[in-house]
Amino acid sequence: MKKLWNNIKNAVSAFLQWRYRNYVIVVLLFLLWFLLLAPNDLNTQYHIIKERKAQRELKRFYEKEIQRYEEEIHKFRSDPDFVETYAREEYLMKRDNEDIFLIIE
Repeated sequence: MKKLWNNIKNAVSAFLQWRYRNYVIVVLLFLLWFLLLAPNDLNTQYHIIKERKAQRELKRFYEKEIQRYEEEIHKFRSDPDFVETYAREEYLMKRDNEDIFLIIE
């Protein structure tokens, strides 16, 4: 243990006598500030990137939904049989002479 302490002491003393120690200290302080203390530190940047990815996925989802609804609107305007089928399936509409049986699984 004493030998380890002496080695650490010698390393610190050698560093303090080194010619470029001030530059190293300034660079380390800058990195500490940049990585941990600045308003846009690494943690903040990570969360921003993660949120941006989620927003992109949400945008893709809504673009697909818009495309699907536009296709449905086109079918509603052009195909009367589709309108009847859609009304029967989604809203359980029927003709006067029909009965509807629902099977719930």
